[in-house]
Amino acid sequence: MIAVWVEKINKSFGAQEVLKDVSFKLQEGSRTGLVGPNGSGKTTLLSVMNGSLDPDSGSVRWAGSPKVGYLAQILPFPQEWTVWETMLDVYRGVFAMEDRLRDLERYMEAVHPVDPDAYRRYGNEYASLMERFEEAGGYRYQSDIQGVLSGLGLPQESWSSPLSVLSGGQRSRVCLARLLLEKPDVLLLDEPTNHLDLEAIAWLENTLRSFRGTLLVVSHDRWFLDAVCGSILEVSGGSVDSYDGNYSDYLSQREERYRQQLKAYALNQKEIRRREAIIRRYRSFNREKSIRAARSWERRLDKMERVDRPKDRESFRLELRVDTKSGNDVLLTEDLGMSFPGKPLFSHLSLHLRLGDRAALIGPNGVGKTTLLHLLCGHLRPTEGTFLLGTGVKIGYYDQQQENLSPEKTVLQEVWDAYPQMTLQEVRDSLGAFLFRGEDVDKMISDLSGGERGRVSLLKLVLGGANFLLLDEPTNHLDIDSRQVLEEALADFPGTILLVSHDRYFIDRVANRVIEMQGGDDFVQYPGAWSEYLYHRSLIEEKADPAASMTLTEQRREKRRQREARSEEKARKQALREAEENVDRLEKACAEAEALLSSPETYRDPALLEERTRNYRFLKEQLEEAMETWVSLGESLEL
Repeated sequence: MIAVWVEKINKSFGAQEVLKDVSFKLQEGSRTGLVGPNGSGKTTLLSVMNGSLDPDSGSVRWAGSPKVGYLAQILPFPQEWTVWETMLDVYRGVFAMEDRLRDLERYMEAVHPVDPDAYRRYGNEYASLMERFEEAGGYRYQSDIQGVLSGLGLPQESWSSPLSVLSGGQRSRVCLARLLLEKPDVLLLDEPTNHLDLEAIAWLENTLRSFRGTLLVVSHDRWFLDAVCGSILEVSGGSVDSYDGNYSDYLSQREERYRQQLKAYALNQKEIRRREAIIRRYRSFNREKSIRAARSWERRLDKMERVDRPKDRESFRLELRVDTKSGNDVLLTEDLGMSFPGKPLFSHLSLHLRLGDRAALIGPNGVGKTTLLHLLCGHLRPTEGTFLLGTGVKIGYYDQQQENLSPEKTVLQEVWDAYPQMTLQEVRDSLGAFLFRGEDVDKMISDLSGGERGRVSLLKLVLGGANFLLLDEPTNHLDIDSRQVLEEALADFPGTILLVSHDRYFIDRVANRVIEMQGGDDFVQYPGAWSEYLYHRSLIEEKADPAASMTLTEQRREKRRQREARSEEKARKQALREAEENVDRLEKACAEAEALLSSPETYRDPALLEERTRNYRFLKEQLEEAMETWVSLGESLEL
């Protein structure tokens, strides 16, 4: 059964035509992803379907009168309301039913057994209302609220906070939580995974997979689209194309459609050239009969359907080069920790990155992933431990907040001021490769969209020639095609990468190591990309969790044992470094003693020969003992 018909929607803003004769229909209970480049009209289309924006022409027809839920980014509630009060407001009807039930209970008690007919009427109403009360969640609304707020990553201590003190990300999660609790027949969601950590995104995926209504969702999260959607609508050039299957199916179908369109265009062009050749040949005879035939073929050519060449998707070009190659050891952290007053983040972080590593940092919001990048950049000083950058390491940092951009500058000034050694033409050519052409280069940074600012930041990163990239949410604000360009560039990057991202598809394409941070000294490293991480996690979860049966005393004892083990490992590493330095010192001493022993003056003096021989043998014995110690310590660290 069809849930909605969208018919010939047109919408323009000034001279810009955003939607052109857009038509499609959604089946009841379908889960559809809406994809397309930034600025293609996805949000505009949702607004038209929601009724908050009128189209210039066309119509949206819903089957029946469904309850349509739209994910708004602005909370239309009193700012003094708490998060919990905002959720309770969803159940106003439930509370009214509960009040009526209490009234009916009093009425029934008053008329029994005086008025059996009134008692029967009240009893029938009570039974009917109780059924509706239970269906509306009258007995479980508190647990429902707790489940949604916790699932979306809103900590319990924030539930009593007024809306006015919430961050932008928290407000977005409150909007989404309330919408899910309302249980509409149709959900229109615009980037619902924004501001969610990986655990909350996984919870939302499971929730939407079990949603029985109709879902239309705009998202750049390709893993999310694969997990949730059974069909895809692509908005491009003002029109909409429909595809069956999830995002991965859409990609293969889109590529096949492009090949077919290209083939149809080539065949059409071939037929046009054939007919034009026939016309030229008839005209070359220059006879009345042949001229009439030429005119006849010309009429056929004029009536012939022309197939347009399929448009190539315009995307920016990205090639990451390094000025110089770093040494094999790029980063070594030893018991690194960071805390702010009253807010400890992480501690005892020991990490070793080598040339070519592509490590992804994951974990809940607030555990210190971005802070770690700031430490490595030198923006902050660690409160404990140390870190060491290897030989020839040059850092390039991508800031998700893009605070390295100056709002008062134009795009051209921003790039040229960062690299004044470039010529004006070189800067313009570089900007053109990132789709800033003509008057675009004179736009103010403050007037750019999030995606445009992201491209400026990426261009500055490209021109920097760094060999160690620290990337903080680099796919934020980028559309799917731009993300693919970035993935391909990073796959070919000859340096080392440490990135923070909530984009699981991106992690799966780029990373070869996953480092999970859970706060405090809880972090685990996994080999491979996101798919391998999920596999390793599933193996761990299949095993019994010994901590689940530990008493509090046993858990504390285990924590103390782990701290002692880390201290012992740190001491062994220090002893290994000292042993290695001792071996180096004794090797040099042996080499000097051997040179003295082989000199001519030594053999002319028997006493000197005996002394230097004895000294050489002593140093050799010392070196052998030092080598044994060094090897033994190295083996103990490998175990």
